[in-house]
Amino acid sequence: MHATPYFPHYTVLPYINSAYFMETGYVDEAKTRFLSMGAYRDARQMAMECDYQKTKKLLANGDFARAKSLFGALGEYSDSPKMVLECDYQKAKRLLVSGKYDEAKSLFSQLADADYKDSETMVLETDYQNALALYKAFASVDDDDRQSIDIEKALSLLAPIQKYSDAQKLLLEVKDAIYDYAEYNFSASLAIMEMSGLPEDYESASDYYANHLLTAQRYFELIKDYSGTNQYLDLLDILKTDVSILNYVRLMEMWNFSPARRVILGNAYITYFLEGTWEGNDGYSFRLTRDSNGDVGAVCDIPRSNGRYFAILGLTYYSKNTENEWREIYRFSVLDWYTINIYAYKNGMTYRLVRQS
Repeated sequence: MHATPYFPHYTVLPYINSAYFMETGYVDEAKTRFLSMGAYRDARQMAMECDYQKTKKLLANGDFARAKSLFGALGEYSDSPKMVLECDYQKAKRLLVSGKYDEAKSLFSQLADADYKDSETMVLETDYQNALALYKAFASVDDDDRQSIDIEKALSLLAPIQKYSDAQKLLLEVKDAIYDYAEYNFSASLAIMEMSGLPEDYESASDYYANHLLTAQRYFELIKDYSGTNQYLDLLDILKTDVSILNYVRLMEMWNFSPARRVILGNAYITYFLEGTWEGNDGYSFRLTRDSNGDVGAVCDIPRSNGRYFAILGLTYYSKNTENEWREIYRFSVLDWYTINIYAYKNGMTYRLVRQS
């Protein structure tokens, strides 16, 4: 801080000296001097100018609340009514830069109602920046943490402003990210349906399967107009209901949709796919039957170890007797609707079979 300047002739030229105090930044001192002059020339108005200049400095320093209050107290002096609005405008811009989008939008909306500057455009810009920040956060976190990001809000912000800047392009990128995340969860749920391992392991993973399936549905439903989403939603409708021959028929109608094929060949529906008789040129055969109660039985002359019970998980055929541990018997590979390979663990050989019925 500079020392207060000394003017030896201030008693002779008090008005000029007061003006110089104001111009050099000593507005409080200048105001006091102007007020002491009473009605001399425009001294009272110059005292208000001191307040005006001081308030502009507060605004420039980011003290928006004090600046707005003081501009308001100046009434109609100069452009004080406009500067009241400018305080809110500058505050809104600061809030936008600092990521406080809702507060910024509220202020810009009020200013837009007053038709101040480009506030109407800034309302759009605030929504755009808010959506962009949500998208970046959603895209950058780990898959398991994405549910903490309100990506649905990004969709709702961008939908009405698609003509603004490149908002339409950003909206498509947001939908891409949501689709990828929904597909990731769907695939994670199918991984349980495809897992190999002991049947007990499959049963213990049911909660994991259900959680991923519900998450997939939640995010696919956010983007129903996105290409490919409706097929996933149809598939999810099937998976939400019990395993049945009717659902299997619905799945077969979607055979050309690769996720549907994964479901068909997964643990829930693989026995429906394998049901019937399969034969090879070398005379070996495999037959899977289902009785009226829905119980499945298998007859196969490919070399195997005998067992009373069997299960097919992860395209692996397991068998055991009452007291035995589950053992791997066969490993299936599906080449197409008509053709399978069966690997026999007992002799290490692979047999190609063709559907007969």
